[in-house]
Formats: sequence, structure tokens, C-alpha cells
Amino acid sequence: MKKHITNIATTAAAVVLSTSLQAGEVVTQPMAPPVSAATCPWEISASALYLKAYSNEDNYDSQDEEFGYRLELAYQNGGLGYRVRYFDWEGSGSDTAEIMTIDFEVFDGFQLGSWDGEYSVGIRYGEFDEEYYTDYDGWGPTLGVELTRQLSGAFSLYAGARGSLLYGNEDYDDEDEVLPIVELEVGIQYDINDCTYIRLGLEAQNYQSISDDDNEDTGLFGGALEVGFGW
Repeated sequence: MKKHITNIATTAAAVVLSTSLQAGEVVTQPMAPPVSAATCPWEISASALYLKAYSNEDNYDSQDEEFGYRLELAYQNGGLGYRVRYFDWEGSGSDTAEIMTIDFEVFDGFQLGSWDGEYSVGIRYGEFDEEYYTDYDGWGPTLGVELTRQLSGAFSLYAGARGSLLYGNEDYDDEDEVLPIVELEVGIQYDINDCTYIRLGLEAQNYQSISDDDNEDTGLFGGALEVGFGW
């Protein structure tokens, strides 16, 4: 008798579920965190950047590519993530730029079709210095988005964009100025395992109306090699 009742209940549950799905209802369950976040909540990465400086008036024509670096430390365990990012680059010669930024941000993931996405919101502190011309430092908001798409096996395509607005003071003229910054990156990622990856790509940065004390833009462009691992 108990077995017969159990069979009836199971059949009824299956009919209700089938009817609900046919009616267009969606049965939802809590989403598990990404594998990397679930198994490796902490992540650290280091990037070597080989960049050349450009400007509107060819101020950096005599400058060669120079190495800079970026360091990141992040934590995410099923909810919002927290990250600190530090970037430093210095050109050669007396007229080139020296640039430093540090970001404090929160981030989370999303899905866009077959792409895995991440958005971030935070605060940036930055310094932009040119000998004899510019000595700027400021604070402001920074927003970022990144997409990755698996290509084949452990290889993926990645692309990212970031925008920042810094509000600070330019010491040579003793003026308050706004510094818009735009950054783009694209390349190939290779996943060694769930917590370790290598990236090789291109990066472009633009610092608007700050160079040479006369509203010129300064741009950086070149290659990037990044290694990251979690625990």
C-alpha cells in the first residue's frame, strides 16, 4: 500500500513539473559561484607591460618602448569580490611621462550569451608627471568590464575596458583639473587549471588633455603578459 501511494505521488509531481514547464514557468535554484571563486577565493596576478608613449604633437617620437607592471590582489567567495590593483610605468628621457594608479574596487560576474563577464566599480588614485610640464595627482571613480569566451580546450579570448575620472590638482599651474582615462585590452588566455592562467595580449591607455601643459592627450600602447593564480 505504501509503495502504491509513493508511486502515485511521484507520478503526480512529474505531471505538475511538466505542466509548469509547458506553461512557460521557470524553476529557479540558487546559482553556485564560479568554479574559480568557489575553489580559489583568493587570487593574485602580475603583469609585465611593454608600452610606448604617444601624444597629439609627437612629443614622444624619440622615446622607445619601456616596461611597466601591474599587480592585483582579489578575494571573492560566492558574492561580491574585492580587489586592489596597482599600475606603474615610467618612460625614458627627460620629457616622457611617469604614471602611477592604484584602484580599490568591488566586482561580480554575469553571463552574456556564451561570454563570461565581470563588472567592477571602485575608486582610483592616480599620478601623472612630466618633467618641466605636468605634476598631477587626483582621486575619482573607476568602472570596468571584462568578457571572456572559450575558444578551444584551455584557450579563451578576453577583452576588457575601463574608464576613470580623476579630480585633482596640477602643481605647475596650481589649477584644479579633471583627468579622464580610458583603457582597453584584448588577447588570448590559457587556463593551466581552475586557479592558474596565463594571458598574452595588447593594451591601450589614453590620458586626456593632460600632457605638455596645453591640453594634449598622452597614450600608451603595447603588449601585456599576465600570470595569475589562486588559492
